[in-house]
Amino acid sequence: MERPSWVGGLVAVALSLALPAASQAAPSERVYYDDSGRLRSVADASGNRIPDYSHAGYRGGGVELPQVPTVQTIGPLAGDNRAHLQAAIDAIAAMPLGPNGFRGALELEPGRYAVSGTVHVNADGIVVRGAGRGSDTATNTLIVRTGSNDGPVIVLGGDIDGLWVGGLPEQVRLIVTGQDYVTDGQVVEPVTSTAEATQ
Repeated sequence: MERPSWVGGLVAVALSLALPAASQAAPSERVYYDDSGRLRSVADASGNRIPDYSHAGYRGGGVELPQVPTVQTIGPLAGDNRAHLQAAIDAIAAMPLGPNGFRGALELEPGRYAVSGTVHVNADGIVVRGAGRGSDTATNTLIVRTGSNDGPVIVLGGDIDGLWVGGLPEQVRLIVTGQDYVTDGQVVEPVTSTAEATQ
């Protein structure tokens, strides 16, 4: 049986009208785009709102990660690798910044890097790059905390003011939790006060 030629046109028009509606996201009562195209959210009764993480990531997101050349490659050692990793990072930190703003990348070969203490990256322009994203150490890099120290494995930043190395300094900037309820996006004003040190 032969179909009239107008049936094909009618089907094409129906599909073209249905597809844009189906491809748009369903409206939400909590999250929407305002007139300027910015993502906004409505707070609930407690003031909680859905945070906008669309700007998170390298240079605010939406930017390709730079291809930083490898300047040193190391593999895991038997036993504690903290000093091994620290020496490699320190060697790259001693290199000058290139015109691209990077010193270079430390490439960690696949394997298990046991560390008993914190490794510090105290200079900018350093990329520490491992292999894979899984748990098989034959093809993936794993840095594993060992021993009873439960501090961070890697600390980024060379500002000694941000680290408590020898106990609390005379003055500190401190946020005390458990006082008032703070919602996402709420501005918290710091209050300067001095407290007597107690032993």
